[in-house]
Amino acid sequence: MNRVRPLVERSFPAVAALLSLGLAFLPSVLEAELYFRQSTSYVTLGNDRLEVTLSAEDGTIRHLLNKPDTVDYCNQVVETVWPETNVPVGERIGGVMVCDDLTRRTFSDLESAALVSNLNIRRSDSVIVCTFEKVFEGADFTVKQSFTLSEDNLRWEVQAQKIRGADRSLRLVQLLPLPTWGYTGWAPIAEAPFEVNPWTPFQVSYGQEDGGPVGNESWRTCIPMLVFWNQNKRNALCLVNPFDIPAVRLRWRNSVGLAEDFHWNSRNYSLAERPYLQVISEYLGLRDNRNAVTGLEITLQPRDWRASLGWVYNRYREYFDPAEGFGPYDGNYVIDQPFPDSSGALQEQDRFQKYHDNQFVRWWEMHGHFPQYGQMLPDKSVRRWVCGSHPRPGSTLTRQKIAADAAATKAAGVGCFIYYNTTESEWWYARERYPESIARDENGNTINAYKGAS
Repeated sequence: MNRVRPLVERSFPAVAALLSLGLAFLPSVLEAELYFRQSTSYVTLGNDRLEVTLSAEDGTIRHLLNKPDTVDYCNQVVETVWPETNVPVGERIGGVMVCDDLTRRTFSDLESAALVSNLNIRRSDSVIVCTFEKVFEGADFTVKQSFTLSEDNLRWEVQAQKIRGADRSLRLVQLLPLPTWGYTGWAPIAEAPFEVNPWTPFQVSYGQEDGGPVGNESWRTCIPMLVFWNQNKRNALCLVNPFDIPAVRLRWRNSVGLAEDFHWNSRNYSLAERPYLQVISEYLGLRDNRNAVTGLEITLQPRDWRASLGWVYNRYREYFDPAEGFGPYDGNYVIDQPFPDSSGALQEQDRFQKYHDNQFVRWWEMHGHFPQYGQMLPDKSVRRWVCGSHPRPGSTLTRQKIAADAAATKAAGVGCFIYYNTTESEWWYARERYPESIARDENGNTINAYKGAS
């Protein structure tokens, strides 16, 4: 057995809740000893809490061990399924599924043959990294994976690299055994906590939503994480999509489907029919010069969801805490156009002073300062213009007026942030000026935006 000791001992706060949930820090010290074992068939990485065993043949996770609770999520034994006790769910794996949006083919570790190549293990004072790649039969890409074990988490990254064919988008799915029967699920959503039954569908989503960027609010999170805990166990299983990997749309769902309907009867369920968690990353571009990438961080934290949320906050604090200098703008906001021709900078300063004093307004979005959507700035030769997208009688615009308005509101203690958007345009303007840049769907039809029907 090879062992790696960290150079220093770290301490981190366990956060009882965050922001509106009530933030409280519970300090604890984590001492970790990292190790790995390797044979011709398996690679095992471990620290004081977590151990993962990978198949050297196909790269799947064969054991995911919560050491303090002696729970192997890949071989979970349920304490009671009345009237039986110590009931095995059946062997399950961790692996990948890739949905090719161009060929409409799906490749899965549960059903497709893929052999590992270029398996490598490297170590440092703080991490152990296992990397390998594999190609599913008939796929136009190779799948590269890395498992990075540190003192308090396992980071599992998946990359698809194109080897032939046209550019396309992919859905990369990371599969893990679903902790079930006696476990509770939690995500930062209004519907949490929720039951984790293998026969009851659930789905938590993050990012681009149905109906557009706002869309449906049900079971939708603003923090890409999921937690499973059992009240009889000391540790919760916390899963986090790394904040540093860009994501368009993420979904966490169980594997209930037409064929996957595990409901504890006398059937011999196949490996693919047993209950899994699917962590789905969608709309990932696969190009000659760009891989499709996703990832998952796995950590064990004390008890229920609170310490897990604290771990996420502590790990990605810069995503939660305001940036330096943000303090003066921490308050309510208004959106409005520059002042009309009948007014002036002094009247504007007085108006925003009342916003500041009476309504706690600290920043405003200057809107309607541009000629029209699709043209955020007028030509240099244009001295005076109106906003064609949001016309207001008696309101003309100049560069001097915009600067004076921004200065007036700043004097009142309200920061001015100027709206600027290069991705949208009025339909007529785009059609006239840059028709080749208008977005189209898969059928070749143009995708309308603001005033798209006009």
